[in-house]
Amino acid sequence: MKQLKFKITIQKKLPIDLDINSIRKFPVHNHKLFETKTKVVIYEYEPMKNLNETEYLIFLFKTLKNKFNTPEITSTIELLN
Repeated sequence: MKQLKFKITIQKKLPIDLDINSIRKFPVHNHKLFETKTKVVIYEYEPMKNLNETEYLIFLFKTLKNKFNTPEITSTIELLN
C-alpha cells in the first residue's frame, strides 16, 4: 500500500475598500488581497504491476488542481507497512 500526502493551498480573493482620498494619494494600477488556507489530504492506493506511477501522479495533481481550483499543490509519497 502506498500513501500520498498532498498539501493544498487555496487562495481566496478578498475585497479592498479604500476611500477616495487614499486612492488619490496612493495611485496604483491594480491591487489585490488574498486569504490563503492550507489543507492536507491523504490518498492511499495499492498499484497494480502495470501502473505507470509517474503518469498517475501527474493525473492526480491535475485532478486535485481542478477539484480545489488552485495551482499550489505539493506532495510527499510514503510507503505503508
